[in-house]
Amino acid sequence: WPPGDDRFHTEQGLCEQFGVSRATVRQAIAELEAEGLLHRRKGFGTLVNRQKIEESFSPMTNFSDQWARSGRSLKVEVQRVERMACPARVAETLALEEGTPVLYVERYRLSGAMRVAWDQRFMPWNLVEGIPKREFSKVSLLDVLATRVNFDCGESQLEAALAGHEYADKLDLLPNDPVLLRQLLYIDMRKVPV
Repeated sequence: WPPGDDRFHTEQGLCEQFGVSRATVRQAIAELEAEGLLHRRKGFGTLVNRQKIEESFSPMTNFSDQWARSGRSLKVEVQRVERMACPARVAETLALEEGTPVLYVERYRLSGAMRVAWDQRFMPWNLVEGIPKREFSKVSLLDVLATRVNFDCGESQLEAALAGHEYADKLDLLPNDPVLLRQLLYIDMRKVPV
């Protein structure tokens, strides 16, 4: 798309280009608008949504508020909330013995109908024991934990990668599509990983 040109194709142009009816084009545009990829402005037509989502990071970061300021909704879709033995790759990060009980939470973040993130969270069981499962369907897990944890700081690692088959399946992408991998670690006031 040409830089600086946010105008999307006209309905008539799309009908001609793809050989489909105007009703089909309108439905497709409505779906893209619902996903936050397009928006309509009276007097301007349909525009490509180029708004960037900026996230800052601290222990009390509220990502849903940041997304709302960008004009996009954010919701979560919980896949799993279960107690499990801490995997070796996570145990070291959380300063736990491998096999120590942890709570595993797997969720998607959605903007409209589009999956924009796949979250896997591991939390020490002794920290979250007794919290009802429904609480983990809230957008902010920090809000859920804030009743039990005094957060001090957070560490973040970012890595660019290709989706591969695992992320492609999870996020409705192709295996060669780019993704951003982010590992977050929260630390409490006692300097204990949470």
